[in-house]
Amino acid sequence: MRALKALVIGMAVLIVIVATVVAVEIAGRLGAADGNDAAADQAPLDADAVPRALPVPAGWDIADMTADGDTLVLRLTNAAGDQEIMVVDLASGAVVRRLKVVPE
Repeated sequence: MRALKALVIGMAVLIVIVATVVAVEIAGRLGAADGNDAAADQAPLDADAVPRALPVPAGWDIADMTADGDTLVLRLTNAAGDQEIMVVDLASGAVVRRLKVVPE
């Protein structure tokens, strides 16, 4: 009976330890996500650095986009299934390069 009592107490302590580790991990991940969002929210957006209009060629749609620093990369598609990559300088709003995606 004494061994069973020790086993039950040991299991209870183990459950408390595991629950604590899980709670700390969840809080850490939520804190990291909040930290990234807070940093992004604190960075002021200079309205003059962002183009107000970006001409997309007629018949083309923006399928995907990503930004890195002062560069915006757009993946354009059309109804025929063609794809192009458009690189835009966000500081000036100028289209730096357009690349046609072709199969090998």
